[in-house]
Amino acid sequence: CDVQFVTLPYDVTRELPTRAQLWLNQYNVTQEEIKKYNFMWSESYERLILPVYRGGSLVYWQGRYFGNNSGSPKYINTRSKRTEVWFDTGGANESTVVLVEDILSAIAVSRVPGYRAVALLGCFLSDEMLTRLQSEGKQVCVWLDLDKQCKSRRYSKRLNAFGIKANPSSPQKTPRNTHQPRLRSSSLAMKRRKTMSYSRKNIQKYFPPPTLWAKLLYAGRQFFKFLHNAFLTVANARNGWRRIREMVTVFTC
Repeated sequence: CDVQFVTLPYDVTRELPTRAQLWLNQYNVTQEEIKKYNFMWSESYERLILPVYRGGSLVYWQGRYFGNNSGSPKYINTRSKRTEVWFDTGGANESTVVLVEDILSAIAVSRVPGYRAVALLGCFLSDEMLTRLQSEGKQVCVWLDLDKQCKSRRYSKRLNAFGIKANPSSPQKTPRNTHQPRLRSSSLAMKRRKTMSYSRKNIQKYFPPPTLWAKLLYAGRQFFKFLHNAFLTVANARNGWRRIREMVTVFTC
């Protein structure tokens, strides 16, 4: 791929301020991970710089704002061919590749043994990424944010159509907000849900049989509904006969 290389802000430093370190601590990012993924700070931008490298060269970076200007965007990104850029935590010997949206989610998933995380830097699955996953031949788990679960299922179907064994995850949180990510296939959860939904015990739990008072209340409501309909029928009939008599009187006069 023809990837466009970018440059970092002129004043980047590896010394992070306290506010940036506290924010990273919320997502359990350690000092070793900060050094490993080369997180930096730009004082002129007042942003934490999250870089993305390919082959040792910088191809993308994302800046998270920590200033006091409420009008500044929380994140800024470098202009590049986003379809050809992604954040890969590495690990060629891992058996499963997990697709996530952002860099911190990828770092969180990479802590689980046996899993390698790839951040799409958004929620778009490019043809370049599809080709790479197809060439690797590994099992794929799609774990996007909670509001993108429909896309997770759609991407899983697309990957399976290309011969890649893939399943969407069914999480309760996004990966970056999970201390120890637990990957679970939504297909298995769906099977369990279907098995439980038809059991008699489950039906009695959520739909208990009606009590005597509930039966009497229902019968009373049906009786008054019948009286109301009967009254309307009689009233309409009387009005009809009255109109007929008026018409007969008019024609006979």
